[in-house]
Amino acid sequence: MRLLPIATVGAVLALAAPASAVYAPKLQITLDPTTARTPPAITSVVSQQSGETASKTVRVSFPVGFGPQLGAKVATCQQADEDRQACPPESQLGTAHADAVVLGLPAAFDGTVHLAGVQGARFRLVIFLHSDTFGDQKIVGEAALRPDGGYDTTFDNLPDVLTTTFRLALSGGERALLQNPGECGDYLFKAAFTSQSGEQATDQTPVAITGCPPRTPPRLTLGSVRLARDGIVRFRLGAAARGTVTIKRGGRRVLAKAFSGRAGANRVRTRRLRAGRYTVAIVATGADGQTARVRVTRTVR
Repeated sequence: MRLLPIATVGAVLALAAPASAVYAPKLQITLDPTTARTPPAITSVVSQQSGETASKTVRVSFPVGFGPQLGAKVATCQQADEDRQACPPESQLGTAHADAVVLGLPAAFDGTVHLAGVQGARFRLVIFLHSDTFGDQKIVGEAALRPDGGYDTTFDNLPDVLTTTFRLALSGGERALLQNPGECGDYLFKAAFTSQSGEQATDQTPVAITGCPPRTPPRLTLGSVRLARDGIVRFRLGAAARGTVTIKRGGRRVLAKAFSGRAGANRVRTRRLRAGRYTVAIVATGADGQTARVRVTRTVR
C-alpha cells in the first residue's frame, strides 16, 4: 500500500433541464473536527437551482494552511481495476451522493471516490456513481498543488445534465488526506464554476479552525535604564506598555513624564539636567494589566 498525501474536495454532477435561472452554483464545506493540526473528515456540497445551466467545470480551492497528512494510508487504483469499476477499498477516499431529476423523474446517485493516479504534485481522482434507474456514471477530476501552497481540485468536462445537490464526503482520522492548519481563525474556501454554455460564477465559504491553546502574552519586563545629560531616559520593555518616568535628586522630585512605549528599546525626552546623582523610577503597565517597575541611580556628568 502506498502512503500518499493529497488534498481533495468537491465535485459536481448534472441533470438535464432547460436553462432559465441565473447560473449561481453554491459551495458548502464542513470539517469534522475543526481542531487545529487535526486530520478532519471533509464534506463538500455543491448545489444549483432548478432551471440553471448544468456545470461543465468546477474548481474548489483550499486556502493556504491546509496541508497533507503524511501518514494517510491511501493506495492507488490501477487502470485495469478502474476500467472494471472495481477499485480496491484501500484506494477509496470517501463517498458521493447526488440528488437529481432526470427526464422529469427524481433520481438518486450514490457511489465512491478513489485515488486513481499520481504524477508529481498532481493526483487523479475518479468517482463512480450508480442509480438503480439510470445506471452508472464515472466522473474524473484532478487535485493539484498551487504555487502558493494551497490546493485546487478540478472536475472538467462534466455531463451536460443538472445536479441540484452533490455531496462528497472524504474520510477523516487515519485515512484523512488533509490536516487542518496550525493557526486558529477563519479560512476561506473558494469555488469557480463554468457552465456548459460558458457562463462564469464563483462562490466562497469560510470555515473556522478552533482548539488552539491560548496565547501566552509576552512578559512585561523593564530594564537597561540609562540617563543622559540632555535629559533623555533610555530603557527597554519586554512588551508594549504605558507608564511614567520620574527623576529625583536628593530625594526631591525633579520631573515626571508619561510615556507610551513599545517592546524593545524606548526613550523618553525630558529637560536638560545638571551634573549630579539622580534616581530614575519607571513604572509601566501593559494592555493585559501586567506591571513592571524599576528604580536605579545614575550619575550625570
